Amino acid sequence: MVAKTAFARRKDGGDDVRTAALEDLEWRDGVALGASADAEPDAALWTAWAPPGDGSRAAVAIPSLKKHTATFASTVGKRFRSVRDDLRARLALAPGFDPVFYTDDGGHHKFLPAFFETLRALLDGGRDVSLVIRTFGSDGPAVAEAVGAWAAGNHPTIAAPKEAVDWVRPERVFRGRYDADGRYALLPEAGGPALDEAAAVTLLETPRSAAVVQDHYDWWASHGERASAGKPFWITRGSDDCHHLFFDDHIKNGDEKSIVAARARESPDAAFAPLDGPTTRQLHGICLVRVPTLLPLRDENW
Repeated sequence: MVAKTAFARRKDGGDDVRTAALEDLEWRDGVALGASADAEPDAALWTAWAPPGDGSRAAVAIPSLKKHTATFASTVGKRFRSVRDDLRARLALAPGFDPVFYTDDGGHHKFLPAFFETLRALLDGGRDVSLVIRTFGSDGPAVAEAVGAWAAGNHPTIAAPKEAVDWVRPERVFRGRYDADGRYALLPEAGGPALDEAAAVTLLETPRSAAVVQDHYDWWASHGERASAGKPFWITRGSDDCHHLFFDDHIKNGDEKSIVAARARESPDAAFAPLDGPTTRQLHGICLVRVPTLLPLRDENW
């Protein structure tokens, strides 16, 4: 997590930081790699969407640094040890609560409390919010179970919404899949007919509803992680019935690759078509929100 926001640059000021060896790098504030924990860590962190203008990049994006991420705070990133320890402390969870909220070690929050606080604030504020849990993995049902436990008043720290919500019902768990022609559909895990893209969007936009979608990782990977092949969200031009907001910590500020796929149509009766990378990137702050995980960990109201 810290290695995603710790930025390094070339000592010689060169632009090609991704090919630099460790000895050619320093943190973006000029502090040496491997500096002691006494060095102020936040000066080298970067959480903004726009890249810094000094040529620095995240440690995870620099191969010579990325190979050290497993031991980051003990080796090249020793100066960030206090940040790591603070985040661990914020995630600590005492025993005695619903098991769904715990990591495998039984001592930490499995899900960011800020996630539940966001849902509570939206629902209690009277918003007709719909929740769609998206994943390339198999953890969607576990998130749904946690959302249900929170809504029932069982979360250790975040209050349930004032009005009860029935989130998530078994019939609203899906696999999202592209076919060979790039058409997208939802396949119900409980069985039954597939929903074409238009029907899928209608269902997902139902006010105060929730659903789980396991997205099509193999399609995305086999298409070079292009924006048009990622986890889709939808825009109907000229309509203000529903505004999609997609939160993800892996959204990249680049034109070639994207984990999310913006798909737009000109009217409710028209077909959806994918937007290209540059157009998708311009939607950040409008429909897309990259989540620097460190920030909602530090502030539940982020």
